[in-house]
Amino acid sequence: MTPFVLAAVGDVLIDRPEPPSALAAAAAVFEAADVTFGNFEGVLTDHHQSLPGRGSGTIARRSNASGLRHFDVLSLANNHSLDAGYGGLDDTLASLRDVGARTVGAGRTPAEAWQPVIVETAGRTIAFIAVASVFRVGYEARGQRGGIASLIAVDHYASRFPAAYVPGVPPHVISVANKDDWRRLEAAIAAARAQAEFVVVSMHWGDHTRPYVITDFERETAKRLAELGVSLVLGHHQHRLRGVEFFGNMPTFFGLGHIVFDQPRYADELRANGADWLNLPEVELEKRFGRYGHFPRPSGFL
Repeated sequence: MTPFVLAAVGDVLIDRPEPPSALAAAAAVFEAADVTFGNFEGVLTDHHQSLPGRGSGTIARRSNASGLRHFDVLSLANNHSLDAGYGGLDDTLASLRDVGARTVGAGRTPAEAWQPVIVETAGRTIAFIAVASVFRVGYEARGQRGGIASLIAVDHYASRFPAAYVPGVPPHVISVANKDDWRRLEAAIAAARAQAEFVVVSMHWGDHTRPYVITDFERETAKRLAELGVSLVLGHHQHRLRGVEFFGNMPTFFGLGHIVFDQPRYADELRANGADWLNLPEVELEKRFGRYGHFPRPSGFL
């Protein structure tokens, strides 16, 4: 059996005067891999403005695509791919393909958004599927309208203390996947398995307000993906490294963080949301992220 190396990263956004400099330090790692994958979380356009209420922090000029030449496959199934509307998505698709990256998880039609990408390397075939559970309403591909491949979930709330009155206590949240979306995902996985030896599913998911907490919905989704024969799950959205768990033989990386994210003020936002944890004692980390939060601990990584 011929081995192959997959290099995968989480969120990527390049917006700088010299785009190739963004990943220069990691170039050797990418070049040593047989296949490279990332989640491009932004828009590449020279003509389209951000939608009302979305801000311009994720809109970059098309020339920034030159910094993404290291990637073989880039997911666009996330909450920023349509920040400049369908015109911005079209420009992004064209820009990435111009530099040799294949895109997955978004398209001009639902069929294109759900189409697996098949990569052949070292005599092996790997299929990539990309899906988002976190995004703005209207970004999803529906009917004849393009957009992103979506796995929408509806939240239901149950009291944590059904035999007592405890006003103000946060409820237990039960997230149920949309049946139509799940059927589309099942069909995409079946199509991928018919064409490839390995199936990789990219998931844009999770609770960004608690970046080191893995939700029940994430674990349940990963379990169901393993039952469908998926080989590997690559998660992202929180811009933090998160936990890893095996479901049978299928590894799930709940959060790959980000490798480069050229968004204004992002460093300050990270610090405000807890990225200063390196200087905190473990007892303070537990207060901030919970006893079972996934974060590096002085007593050992959990």
